Amino acid sequence: MTLRIFLLVISSALLLYGKELCPDDYTPQSFEIAGDGINDLLNEYFSEKKINLPPASNQIKKLKLIQIVKNRFQLSNSMKQSGRGYYPATPGIWRIDIIGNGITVIHLLVKEPNKLSETESFNNYNDMLDDSFNDYDNQAYAMTMLPDEIRRNWNNHYISIAVKIYGILGDATQLDKTYADIIITDYSKLVLRYIDCNKIKKAHK
Repeated sequence: MTLRIFLLVISSALLLYGKELCPDDYTPQSFEIAGDGINDLLNEYFSEKKINLPPASNQIKKLKLIQIVKNRFQLSNSMKQSGRGYYPATPGIWRIDIIGNGITVIHLLVKEPNKLSETESFNNYNDMLDDSFNDYDNQAYAMTMLPDEIRRNWNNHYISIAVKIYGILGDATQLDKTYADIIITDYSKLVLRYIDCNKIKKAHK
């Protein structure tokens, strides 16, 4: 009797998958293969340091990130006050947010030896990231590279990358260096769910 109930539940689940479309917001095809610049950057901060993407719990401790609120881990004293604002100022992986639903956001800070202009900042980081961006929006305290995010497949990790830049020549931050917060969002679990959903649909046809 128990076996019959179990088989009925499985059959119902398969039928549901067969009738409904698999959500296609996170298909593998929507993530371009990462270029050399992104490969070099992620290899430096993840592969070479033996850190997973996203980092496991013990690796978060290895990175010396501490939990400051629920699902947010951050380096102590990683924010610097400048004028009335606070800005990230510690190079490397300085914050991790576990969003839920399989999504993790990793903040990776890159520091320049001096202050760069708008154009220098854009060209510098766009070159680092394979010329993936085509414009920027400078809002006095932070410059956002556009588009707001790009999607890439790095070693079968399905991620988006966004870039915010602080400490640009002439901005309002009063920082003495230029910093780029490279925000990496890992969608790999959602992509794998899409792949599994399609496998179940095909098997049920």
